[in-house]
Amino acid sequence: MPVYNYTTIDDPAQVGFTTWAIGINDAGQFVGQYSNAGGSHAYFYNGSTFITIDDPKATAWSVALGINATGLIVGQYRDTSNHGYIYNPNTGVYSTIDRPGATSTSAFGINAAGQIVGDFSDNIGSGQHGYILTGGVFTTIDVPGAAQGTVTTAINSSGQILGYYYYNNNNNVSSFIYNPSTATYTILNNPLAPHYTFAYGFNDLGQVVGHYLGADGQDHGYVYSGGTYTTIGPAGNTLSEGRGINNSGLMSGVFIEAGHTHGFLLTITPNPPPPAGTTADMILRHGADGQYEIYDLGNNSLLAAYQLGTVGTDWQW
Repeated sequence: MPVYNYTTIDDPAQVGFTTWAIGINDAGQFVGQYSNAGGSHAYFYNGSTFITIDDPKATAWSVALGINATGLIVGQYRDTSNHGYIYNPNTGVYSTIDRPGATSTSAFGINAAGQIVGDFSDNIGSGQHGYILTGGVFTTIDVPGAAQGTVTTAINSSGQILGYYYYNNNNNVSSFIYNPSTATYTILNNPLAPHYTFAYGFNDLGQVVGHYLGADGQDHGYVYSGGTYTTIGPAGNTLSEGRGINNSGLMSGVFIEAGHTHGFLLTITPNPPPPAGTTADMILRHGADGQYEIYDLGNNSLLAAYQLGTVGTDWQW
């Protein structure tokens, strides 16, 4: 079984406050938002340092939501209304993204070709609409039958678009992958929460991360890969969300533990091989808690036991 390795992400300059890890690129750089006594701020992590990147036009807050392979960053800021933006760290230039006629615009994702997706509100019809921005041209994306709006959250190098939509007036949510070349939608519904599945991150392999609302009333992160949904989130969390995934499968997200909000990075690795000299292995699943027990047996007696990929409290002999 694979091992899920979680690294907690907290801006060391913001001890006691909140950090969100949101967008991630193939270089392992990520962006997000932190909050402190001065408000909420966008940041960029370059591999060693957290760098604040608030849009200078923001008077209320900023958040960074996506980063592509070349380091271009998109997000949202607020002055008297909400605006999307694109930021180039190499030049230090911020460019506002406002869909003409919209009362609010956000920019969630950007691919290597510089195509941007997000959403805007215009108070017409369902009010909230997804879009793709290519070469300065906005194209609206509305899932057919969406009752209360569509949000596009990510775009991969093939131009496939990820998002979610509200399909009735009860705020029930399904997610989708949209293929512009065929104008077709693939609907994503986590079987653990068929009425509340949000999708945020998307890579070139078609893997998706997001969150669903469980039967326990709690948000749980998930990764969707090869037709299978797998729940993710550090042990002991009371909320988790998958927010980004790159082409090597490194995932970013957010979780709440003991009332504090943190970002996380998740890498999934194979189990290590049995120790040298192992002659016979028996692997037992320890209930449904994600723990496994590996034994080396000889002459009907227990010679050694090794604990691999443990999640949660330790099992007992």
